[in-house]
Amino acid sequence: MATIGEAEILNELSYHYKIDPVTGTYGMDQTAPPMPAGWVVLRPNNGTIGLVPSGEFSVTFINTAAARPELYLAARGTQNFVPDVLPADLGILFNSAPGPRIDYEVSVIEGLQKDFLGASIAGGGHSLTGLVMAGVSSQLGIPVLVENAPKTSDTITGAFGDKNVFEIQTHNDLVGNWGEITLSQPRPNRRHVSERAGHQRPAAS
Repeated sequence: MATIGEAEILNELSYHYKIDPVTGTYGMDQTAPPMPAGWVVLRPNNGTIGLVPSGEFSVTFINTAAARPELYLAARGTQNFVPDVLPADLGILFNSAPGPRIDYEVSVIEGLQKDFLGASIAGGGHSLTGLVMAGVSSQLGIPVLVENAPKTSDTITGAFGDKNVFEIQTHNDLVGNWGEITLSQPRPNRRHVSERAGHQRPAAS
């Protein structure tokens, strides 16, 4: 399974994996941080196209150095006004989870579970998609790392609740609302407050 440090980097890389306007193919842009050792992109998951687009975009990574398949689904957070701010972020402001986005990533994970039987699968996201991946974890039980993520009353109503959600919230962040739990308090493996500040995706350490 990806370490916390690897998961942070993979979450960040989801913002850098884009279509090259010249070649028309996906790839990392020039500002992308180095990929964690052993990890490579398996495939992008583009829910922004189709007859009924969810607006969701994520990248599936696979650890080629692992003895058994290890997969990590990194969902990209708010990047475009539509469909990210409208309607997803606005809905969250009014305590409504983006159900189509959660459903889309649930289908992606279920596809991976069928394609890679017995694989270790984890995921994560920053801000908007931190909430999305917490919703996925609530339904499927996969471990997720969410960064500066909001939470609505219906985010974690699935059978697994939030027991497999690990949250990083930076100081002075006004979006994440999982509650501040320091490393010295109970259940430090689930959520903590970083010394870093602001809502930007925390720089990988």
